[in-house]
Amino acid sequence: GTPILFSGNPAIAILENENSVWPDAIIDADNYKQLGYELDNDGNPSFLTELHGSLIRSSFIPLDDSRGLRKVISVEAKATIWHKIAEGSTIEKLSNNSYLIDDKNYFVELSEANQQELAIRTSEGKKELLVKIPVGKKEINYTIIW
Repeated sequence: GTPILFSGNPAIAILENENSVWPDAIIDADNYKQLGYELDNDGNPSFLTELHGSLIRSSFIPLDDSRGLRKVISVEAKATIWHKIAEGSTIEKLSNNSYLIDDKNYFVELSEANQQELAIRTSEGKKELLVKIPVGKKEINYTIIW
């Protein structure tokens, strides 16, 4: 199949506002800590991060049909955090809570609960699909399908 290239930028960030440019590197290393990772019973990793006192657990679970990954992000946020779900030349919202990335390069499916905090924006010539994570406990679930 076609390789799926992700941005290489940090997946989480604290933005000044929803129009702020996404950072291309970890800007505030003093407030960003990798806390390690854990493996579940099936050997799937969960990466643990602290960002400005907020705890983030990011897990990847392969789909049974080998055509995608389920991503689960659990957050205990002390401040509003943004997560970049996808980036590409095009992002098209479909009618079934799915998003088409880069003209059918891959799809992202989100649960209904995660739709309200989404933003599709253009920044530095690229489209970005972001989810806003408010203060408190929150879980973001989505599936990347190729």
